[in-house]
Amino acid sequence: MIDKAYAKFVSLVVTVAMIFKIDHLLSLGLVVTGIIAAVSFLLSILMDNYSIVDKLWSVTPAFYCTLYSAVSAYYTEQLNLRLVLMSMLTAAWGGRLTFNFWRKGGYALRAEDYRWAILREKIPWILWQPFNLSFICIYQHYLLFLIASPAYFVASQQPSPLDLYDLLIALLFLF
Repeated sequence: MIDKAYAKFVSLVVTVAMIFKIDHLLSLGLVVTGIIAAVSFLLSILMDNYSIVDKLWSVTPAFYCTLYSAVSAYYTEQLNLRLVLMSMLTAAWGGRLTFNFWRKGGYALRAEDYRWAILREKIPWILWQPFNLSFICIYQHYLLFLIASPAYFVASQQPSPLDLYDLLIALLFLF
C-alpha cells in the first residue's frame, strides 16, 4: 500500500517536473511552492478564510523533505538514507504540530486565526488581498520551503551511509 502511494507520489512529481521542463531539484521545489501558494491564495478567497497556510504549516516541511527524497531516489536510483531520516524526523515534528493544531480546532473548516480577523478590520479590502497574496500565501510558503532547505542540500550531494553523527543529531532532535 505504502509502496504504491510512494510510487504515485514520485510519478506525480516527475510529471510536474516534465511539464515545467525542470531539470534541477531546487527549481522543482520553487515551482511546487509557487503552486501551493497559488492554490492557498485561491482557497482563501473562495472560502473567505485566511488560515489556509496555517493549516498547511505543519505538513509542508515534511512534504518538501519527502519530495527531495523521492526525486533524489528516482534520479540516482538509490535511496539516500540521510534524506529518509530527515523526512521521518520532519514528519514526526509535523505530526506533533498537526495533532496540537487539530486538538485546538485549527482544522475545522471555518477555523481562522484570530489575528487575521483583527488585521482584516484594520486593512482596507483593496489592500487586504495583496497582503493575503504576498505575506500570507507567498512569503509564508517560501519560508516553509526554506525550513526544509537542509534536505535539499543533502539531496544535492552524493548519498553516503548514515554515521554516528546522524544518529546523535536525530536523538537530539527527538529530545
